Amino acid sequence: MERVFGFFGLLLVAIFICHSQGQGQSKSETKAPIITYSYAIDKGKYGYIWKIYIEAEDPDGDMLEIAAVADQVGYGLYQTNWTTLRPQYRKHLKGYVQWNTFSSKTFSLREWTQINLKLSILASPL
Repeated sequence: MERVFGFFGLLLVAIFICHSQGQGQSKSETKAPIITYSYAIDKGKYGYIWKIYIEAEDPDGDMLEIAAVADQVGYGLYQTNWTTLRPQYRKHLKGYVQWNTFSSKTFSLREWTQINLKLSILASPL
């Protein structure tokens, strides 16, 4: 009985090794987009248009969209904002993303309300 389990165990290990080696050879390596530089002011008044400077590059040239998610203390997450990139900016991008601090759901923000903004760049799937 131990020989049967040992045989099947070795068989599974051999299949796993062969499968993982085959995958590494058949797929070409792709590189994910990288945000190389970003800058934004850290304080602003209610109603201020928040401009975030961003530089990004992708050697594959397949950057597709920028996702911006804002999280406000006391309110929660805002809906994700998607910005589709034009073809000429899919390899290298320099520019601004803006987020309006005015919200129809919030009549005013206190002076020190904390808002976190996360930017991600998504590449087109292969």
